[in-house]
Amino acid sequence: MKLLIISFALSFFSFGVYAQSKIIPPKFKLAVQAYNQGLYYTAATHLNDYIKEMSGKGLNAQAYRLLDRILVRTNVFPFLSIPLSTLQSHKGSSAISYLMAKKYFMKKDYKSSLKHFSAVKSNSPFHLQSLLHLSGIAQLLGEIPASISYSERCMRRARRGFSITPYGRKSNDDLREFIHDSCEINIARAYYKQNDIQKSEKFFSQIPLNSYHFPTALFENSWNYYLQRNFGRSVGKNITFQAPALENYFIPETELVKALSYSELCLWDDVIGVIRSFDGNIKKQAQEMISKYNLKSKKNPYPFVNLLINQQKLSEVESPLFQRLARIINLRPGMKVLMFYLEQVRSEKKVIEQKASSRSNQLAYNKAYSNYVSFMNAYIKLQFINFANEIIRINNIFAEMEVDLYSQLKYQHYDQEREQDEIQEDGKGPSEKLFFIRKLKRDKSQHYWNFHGEFWADELGSYIPVLENQCKEKL
Repeated sequence: MKLLIISFALSFFSFGVYAQSKIIPPKFKLAVQAYNQGLYYTAATHLNDYIKEMSGKGLNAQAYRLLDRILVRTNVFPFLSIPLSTLQSHKGSSAISYLMAKKYFMKKDYKSSLKHFSAVKSNSPFHLQSLLHLSGIAQLLGEIPASISYSERCMRRARRGFSITPYGRKSNDDLREFIHDSCEINIARAYYKQNDIQKSEKFFSQIPLNSYHFPTALFENSWNYYLQRNFGRSVGKNITFQAPALENYFIPETELVKALSYSELCLWDDVIGVIRSFDGNIKKQAQEMISKYNLKSKKNPYPFVNLLINQQKLSEVESPLFQRLARIINLRPGMKVLMFYLEQVRSEKKVIEQKASSRSNQLAYNKAYSNYVSFMNAYIKLQFINFANEIIRINNIFAEMEVDLYSQLKYQHYDQEREQDEIQEDGKGPSEKLFFIRKLKRDKSQHYWNFHGEFWADELGSYIPVLENQCKEKL
């Protein structure tokens, strides 16, 4: 019975203080009516319009209360344009605190963001997300013990099944698990920043094989092994990304860890192999993708939503890299949440059509749908931009590494045919043995696990290649 009463209370909103007045602001009235009809995104548009009308005048308790109710249903997306100054005088609303924290975070005002995430109460459906944000922000601010404390609290409450948005989703257990593992991986990162490699390795290793974060933990843990000069493990962790089971993950920095590990062992042909493979397979496609989809600018978003949700259109894209990145983005938990909200927005159109809703509701819905799709397009484009920027960053590092190799290895002899061409007329041989990349071959004693054929899933991340240190003399 108690649950039914709470459910009814959440689904119905009265005019409160306005009920005693003959003058009810039209936009506010429309927002309340739309909310009571279950048209939450339509109500959000009306409420946004009302807030703009009240700009500089402040909002009363009823407006804040309605905003709080709608936020639980729609999340923060429809209200990101509300000025922070308008929200300052709210009292005790966890949902509005969460909205403000998000807005401060987007402005990179991390201290203010930390303050407002901390104000989100434990009975709020935004509480678990807030703890996750707090653990990350504390690390950004250099507050490592606080970050660990937030993460531990987050993990405990995720295991206890604390409520979480999106509201109305059949089950949010997968999102609770995602948040739990996100907080656990934040603990590993915190210890890494403290240079406590053993504890960092321990927490990275605790991420289960079936977790969305397993590949990320695998990669980040490889830096721990690199710092311990355990190059077989640092390379092995990243070779795992060649496995078909991990084809829906793309972390360009895995190639950097491999190249650096090989470099420490003076396995120069392997270093050059990694650089050449990245240059030939990734860089060129990335440059074409950046140009075609205007990824150098966050403005003028390409209609990514239509492309990512239409598998036929996606299959027609010529770039294999773009198709792969699109699949990766689609599988991210954050993208799945956005897709859920997109379906919620679309479902309101059917209700409006069935009820022959007012013209004002139709216009408000159209605006809500347009704004949400624009938000999703911007979000998806940002994911592609982040991928592109990371590829460019790694490529620039590789370019510097290659130049360094030329200068370091000028006395190394790798190409006997070229050496013969340069024998001096007096027959004494070249004055310097030069390093040439053109005809490099792998040493027969070196082996890669190519993952072709059968393999056990629990072998992922356990492969350790035998790598011999070739640094016989200091260069």
